[in-house]
Amino acid sequence: MVLPENNVWPRHFFLILFLSTFLSFFFLILFFFLFFFPFLSFTLSFFFLSFFRLFFLSFSSFLFYFSSFFFLFFFLFFFLSLFSFLISFSSFCFSSFSSFSFLFLLFLLFFFFLFILSFLFLSFFLSLLFHFFFPFLHFSFSFFFLSLLFLFFSFSYLFLVFFFLSFILRFSFFFLFLFLSFLSSFSLFFFSFCYAFISFSYISFLFISFIFFLLSSFAFPFFIFFPFLPRS
Repeated sequence: MVLPENNVWPRHFFLILFLSTFLSFFFLILFFFLFFFPFLSFTLSFFFLSFFRLFFLSFSSFLFYFSSFFFLFFFLFFFLSLFSFLISFSSFCFSSFSSFSFLFLLFLLFFFFLFILSFLFLSFFLSLLFHFFFPFLHFSFSFFFLSLLFLFFSFSYLFLVFFFLSFILRFSFFFLFLFLSFLSSFSLFFFSFCYAFISFSYISFLFISFIFFLLSSFAFPFFIFFPFLPRS
């Protein structure tokens, strides 16, 4: 490991660390709010009259769609925030993180936020389309279709991010980055596929999402030891 000559932490390290931590916790809190509110509305709807029950079920079904896809976005955002932290740490270890690389990372994060907004609008539009024009279709089929669409977008985006980051950091681990991106995307697709069959069981969804969160977190030691590996 080669340390910088002045042995001073880069100034942008704390900025990225703060933004990643703050945004991760913000998305985490917002996800739990969006996830448990439909469950609460479904539960409270059985204690009201038929009119209030219909209102709560309609409103909770909308939040149920939104919270489902929002969890996928939070899951992908967790990996990107982790990457931003480790890239900053690698800049301290190797002093090879230039200002251009930092601007490029900010551009990737900005593009990711645009990607989130566009896909949220797309998921909302498709959910309304399936809800009003195709009521005979089951909810699991629509979610399975959207999970396939999300698999394509997530794999494409992670492929580009990992490719440019491996080029910036000058590591000869491109195929390992590609494998980890495919693993994370496939885990997202697989637990959403399982969620499609248990779409009305919140406890099972919470358990399966936690299991796949742990499975995808196994890639964390690889990213931790990347800065200490020799460069090509």
